Amino acid sequence: MQIGKKIITARKPLVEVAMKGKIVLQAALVGLVSGLLVILFRLCIEYMLGSITGLAAGMDLSRRMLFLPCVAAVGGLVSGLLVCRFAPETKGSGIPYVKMALARMGNVTRIRSIFVKFFAGVAGIGAGLSLGREGPSVQLGAGAGALVSRLFGIKGTSQDKLIAAGAGSAIAATFNAPIAGAVFVIEELVNRFSAGLLLPVLMATVCAASLSRHFLGDSPSFSLPSIPNAGLQLLPAAILLGLIAGFAGKLFSQAIFASQKFYSSIKFLPTWAKPALAGLLIGIAGCFLPEILGPGNAAADSLFRGDIAIRAAVIILFAKFIATPLCFGSGAAGGIFLPMLMIGSFLGWICGALLSATGINADPAAMSLMGMAAFLAAVGRTPMTAVVMVFEMTGGYSLILPIMLCAATADFISDRLGNRPIYSELILKGEKQGSAAVLSALRVKDYFVPGGPLMNPSMTVESAIDECRSRGLTTLTVIDSSRRVAGTVAWHELEDFLYQGNSGKDSLSKVMNPEAEIIFPDDDLYSAYYRLHSSGGGSLVVVDKKMRVQGVLTRKELSRALGRNRDMLSTGRAYENARPVRVARRATIRKK
Repeated sequence: MQIGKKIITARKPLVEVAMKGKIVLQAALVGLVSGLLVILFRLCIEYMLGSITGLAAGMDLSRRMLFLPCVAAVGGLVSGLLVCRFAPETKGSGIPYVKMALARMGNVTRIRSIFVKFFAGVAGIGAGLSLGREGPSVQLGAGAGALVSRLFGIKGTSQDKLIAAGAGSAIAATFNAPIAGAVFVIEELVNRFSAGLLLPVLMATVCAASLSRHFLGDSPSFSLPSIPNAGLQLLPAAILLGLIAGFAGKLFSQAIFASQKFYSSIKFLPTWAKPALAGLLIGIAGCFLPEILGPGNAAADSLFRGDIAIRAAVIILFAKFIATPLCFGSGAAGGIFLPMLMIGSFLGWICGALLSATGINADPAAMSLMGMAAFLAAVGRTPMTAVVMVFEMTGGYSLILPIMLCAATADFISDRLGNRPIYSELILKGEKQGSAAVLSALRVKDYFVPGGPLMNPSMTVESAIDECRSRGLTTLTVIDSSRRVAGTVAWHELEDFLYQGNSGKDSLSKVMNPEAEIIFPDDDLYSAYYRLHSSGGGSLVVVDKKMRVQGVLTRKELSRALGRNRDMLSTGRAYENARPVRVARRATIRKK
């Protein structure tokens, strides 16, 4: 009997190795499938867009005014019909949908989304809509992960790993940036590092990038002129450009949501026809500014070659800044990643040209790279992905220091302006189904626990531990003298503080986290659920507009709310009939 147990125990590491080897091979297959899809997707878009712009370039203005708007409108119409008729989840970028699927927030990656996203993306972007191919590529890669999972009968966590690997490999293939693909998965899609996830993601990105380099070449995505090695001298200019990009990123995010509201207010057009309206408008603008048609990488290359004068660059920048939200808000299948890179490159080039004209050492090409990373970081709030992607796409590693500083500055300014990550906001403000729709109809003010144990920063660590033990709490809320939230402290943080040799007589101010996860009473429960999931915490601090603590909202209250109102899913009752529950509890404030 003992011998049998020893044999079983000895075989466990072998079984674990075999399981890891199996998922690595499956991830390699996902990378190959995803790479083929993305390569074909890119070639189709480039061929179609190149053919259309080539034909338009040979026409006079009157014929071009008839040709381009009609072609772009038809492309938008086809895109809208495919999305609305066969797979509504393929509208827009696709990245928010994949994030929700990986978070298991009600979304399921269907195989049909591969075909719908492919043809809808080619029809819209190829016809000239000012959208990028990276968002659809991510959804194509996620679809490849779902396809391989279905072929091997994989479900649960292993399926999520293959879907994430497919999404990362799509970024690697479309931008020839394997490192950025892996960082994108960790920083944007799953928001946390996992050693078990990293291995399949790396394998898939390597396979997809290798396939892309075999068919499309090993050159960077953007062709740069020679840039003088003046990295340290560009640091002051990097800070300035980061400030400008931070404000521009805030405006761009607002333009995205304003465009969505604009199309939602148009009642006389069905949903599937709204991308056609966007195509018509962008086609008219493209007759005079062909550089704003499509993703924008060709316009960025023209800028780097010196084919665009500074005055024309300013006009193109403002036109692209308006055209991309206009097309994205219509619901056509397309992303904003590449257009953001184009906008950032033009913004950096213009700033560099103006600074150079005043005698300041700021090479326009170098500033253009910094602008790419800065604008992407300001809008997406993913500075690491932005930095890694830019130097991989351009080969500009010699400028890594000013690029990092510029991206960090833009991210900081965007955060101070209250600009949340664009893809997270698209999730929260998008259409909901199932349980998500139920939670969206309920308000925090009807379900949070008023008051609760509120701690003073001068309270000792030992007292806080006693409070957690006596009440069975995992997180405590810390307030200042005006009852405003000062931070939070978790049970494990208190224990770690003592394990590190610190005194239990120290005050909570030395161990608390000043960045508390907060929510307002008028927010919906779906927003609360998403923030809890993103932070990995167990509760949110409910505050009013003056940041004064009103109570806490835990996962238990969310489960109770969903349980009491789940019958709306089957009966079809209006969500306005949701039943609120208030839990009365008096606040207790501990000072010592």
